[in-house]
Order: sequence, then C-alpha cells, then structure tokens
Amino acid sequence: MAGKPKSMSQIKQLLLLHQQGKGKKAIARTLGISKTTVKSYLNKFPALTSGSKAMSLPELVKLENPVLEAKFHAGNPAYKDDRYDDLISHMEYCNTP
Repeated sequence: MAGKPKSMSQIKQLLLLHQQGKGKKAIARTLGISKTTVKSYLNKFPALTSGSKAMSLPELVKLENPVLEAKFHAGNPAYKDDRYDDLISHMEYCNTP
C-alpha cells in the first residue's frame, strides 16, 4: 500500500471476496491488484472488527465510502497531537495584519 490507496469500491469487493472464502491470490487476480496490497488491507481488517468500536464485515461494507476510507486510512497522526491544536491556535495571530 505504499502507492496510491485503492478505491473504496475495490476495498468493499476485497472484503466481500474474503468473506466468501477466496484466497489472497484469487482476490488479487479478480480485482487486478497485487497480493501484497490484498494482504495489507486484510491485515487491517481484524483491528476494525475487534475492540470497543468493533464492526462486522457487513456493517463495514454498508458504510459510506468516506467513512470507510477514514477507517482504513486514518491520516496523519500528527493532526491528533495536542501540539497541532496549539499551533493552530497561533495561526490566526500570525495571519492578522
């Protein structure tokens, strides 16, 4: 997944094929993506289906694409840091003439 993230429709297809018992190689061939990419997305799947905010595979597939994308691609963790909030609070001061 070092390249461009896959479309959420492909990810939904990947999850559905996995649920049907298809192997990584078969999924990769069907979707036209690498086995490594399939493996990377499937490795993220258990983290989404366990814990306090666990979701089943059918629930994940029903999510809107932007919501599902946020689950698989959480973004830059720096934006969740308190230092980021502090920096943003100073930006308005820097931008005033």
